Amino acid sequence: MKLARCCCISIVLLVAVILLASSVMADTKDAYQGTVRVYIVEPVSRYLDFDNDPYAFGLLDFGMLETVNIADGTVWEHSETWDASVAGFTGITETNIQAHVVVFDDDFVTEDSYPPNNHWFSAYYVDAATTATPDTNGQNQTATGFTHTVFIEEGTGSDCVMCPTSRTVLHGIYESDDYPMLYAAIVGNDAGGDPIEPAHTRLVTDYNIVAYPTLFFDGGYEVKQGSVGDIESAYRTRIESCGARTVPDLDVVIGMEWLGGGDVTVTVRIGNGVPAGGGAPGTPSQPILPGFVLPGACLEAKTTATDPDGHDLYYQFVWTEGDTAEWVGPYASGTEAIAGVCFYESGTYNVKVRARDEWFLMGDWSPVKVVTVNTAPDVPSAPTGPETGDPETNYDFTASTTDLNGDQIYYQFDWDDGTKLSEWYGPYASGADCLQSHSWIDNGSYEVTTHAKDEWDLMSDWSSPAVIQIGSVSCCSIPGDINDNGVGPDIADLVYLVNYMFKQPAPGPPCWDTADVNNNGAGPDIADLVYLVNYMFKQPAPDPLCGHIDPPK
Repeated sequence: MKLARCCCISIVLLVAVILLASSVMADTKDAYQGTVRVYIVEPVSRYLDFDNDPYAFGLLDFGMLETVNIADGTVWEHSETWDASVAGFTGITETNIQAHVVVFDDDFVTEDSYPPNNHWFSAYYVDAATTATPDTNGQNQTATGFTHTVFIEEGTGSDCVMCPTSRTVLHGIYESDDYPMLYAAIVGNDAGGDPIEPAHTRLVTDYNIVAYPTLFFDGGYEVKQGSVGDIESAYRTRIESCGARTVPDLDVVIGMEWLGGGDVTVTVRIGNGVPAGGGAPGTPSQPILPGFVLPGACLEAKTTATDPDGHDLYYQFVWTEGDTAEWVGPYASGTEAIAGVCFYESGTYNVKVRARDEWFLMGDWSPVKVVTVNTAPDVPSAPTGPETGDPETNYDFTASTTDLNGDQIYYQFDWDDGTKLSEWYGPYASGADCLQSHSWIDNGSYEVTTHAKDEWDLMSDWSSPAVIQIGSVSCCSIPGDINDNGVGPDIADLVYLVNYMFKQPAPGPPCWDTADVNNNGAGPDIADLVYLVNYMFKQPAPDPLCGHIDPPK
C-alpha cells in the first residue's frame, strides 16, 4: 500500500510540473523578427509626373535598413544619420524633408505583382508604420477597424501617361484623413525613361513590377495595377483590407533631427508588447527672461522639462523667428537648463524653446516669452514753423515724434546758422510737441532740423529740414555782374554802371543786388564804382560782393 501511494503521489507531482511548465511556456511570446526600413521622402517631390505636377512623398533614399530581433517586453532603439551629399542629393530643405519608418515582418508570402498574371514576388507584410519631420515626432496610429497604420508604395514613373490619375486619387484619399495610412511615391523612371535609384531597384528587384502605376499595399498584402475604372473604390477597399489584418503588438516611435545642409538624424524605437517609451520629452517651461532689456544686454535664459523615460535632455532656443540656436545639454530630466544670449539689436523677440532626448525624440515648443529690446524714438517729422522772417527776431518751431516703448523723449535742434547745436530739451511724453524759439542775425535761407533721444540715450536720425528765409532773397549770382550776362565783372559791367550813374536815361541793373558790390546796403553809388574800379585795375583789391538793396522807386 505504501508503494502504491508513493507512485500515485509521484504521478500527480509530475503532471503538475508538466502543467505548470506548459502554462509558463504559453505565457512566453516569441521575439519579433523583421526589417526596419526608413524612407527619406520629400513631401513636395522634385520628381514630376507626366503632367509636370510634383509627386507627394517622393522617395529620395533609404535612411535606415536594419534587421531586428526584439524580445518580448523589450524596446529596440536605433539612430542613424542620413547624409544628403553622400547620397547624391542637393537642394534639401528643412521644411520639405520627411522620414517614414516601416516595419516589415520577417516571414514572406509569394504574391502576384500583376494579378492574375503570375508575376511572383516575395511579399513581406507591413506590421507597423509612422512618420516624422524635423519638427514633429511620429507614433504608429490605429483607428476603428484598423490594427495598424497601413503603408502604400506607389510604383510610378515620370514617363507614365496613366500615373497622374493614380497619383491624384491616392493623394486625395490620404488628404481625406479617413484612415491611418502613409504612402511613398516610388518614382522608378525619369521623364526620359532612365531609372531613378534606389526607387527603380526597389520596384524591379523587390516587387517584380510589370508596369506603372502599380500600388503595393502593406508590402504586397494587396496589389493594384493600372488606373482604369473606379480606382478610388479599389484603393479604399485594399486599404481597409490591410487595416483589418492581425499584426504583432508593436509600438513604434520615430524622431528626426535637422542637422543642416540636407543632413538628418533619424531615431526609431520599437516596443514589442510594451510602449516604445512615449519617447518625446514634455513641453519645456516658458523661458525665464526679463521682458524689457537694453541693446547689448547679455543674459541667461532658463527653462525646465522632463522626460517620461528619464533620459537626459538637450534644449534648443529660438531667439527670434528664423534664428535657431544650437542644442545645449545634456541636462538631467527635470533639472534647470541654461543658455546664454545677447540682444544687440533693438526690437521685439519671441523666445521659445523645445527639448529632445538622447534619441533625438523632440517635445513641443514652449510658450513664447516676449522680450523687448529698447528701440530709439522714431525719426521726427520736419519741424513746423514760419517760412520767412526778419533778422534778430525769434521764431517758434515745433517738433514731435513717438517712441515704440513709450519712453520719455528729448529733442535737439540744428538751426543751420553756424552756431552750436542746441541743448537737449525735455523730457516730453511720446507724441507730445516740443516748441523752441530761435533768431538769426544774417539774411539768408536756413534749414532747421531736429533729432530725438529717449531716456536711455538711444538716438533717432535727423529729421527732414524746415526751411526759413531770413530777409528777402538776393537775386545776385555773380558779384559785380551788373549787366547780368553771366560773366564778369568786366569792362562791360563797368560801362553799364557808369552809364546808369552819369548818363540818363540809362537802364538800371537787371539785378540791383549785383551793383551793391561793397555790400553796404546802399547804392549803386560812387563808393560802389570806386570799389569796382579798384578790383578791376588796382590789385590787390577785395573781391566784389553780393549786396542786398531795393531798386529805386
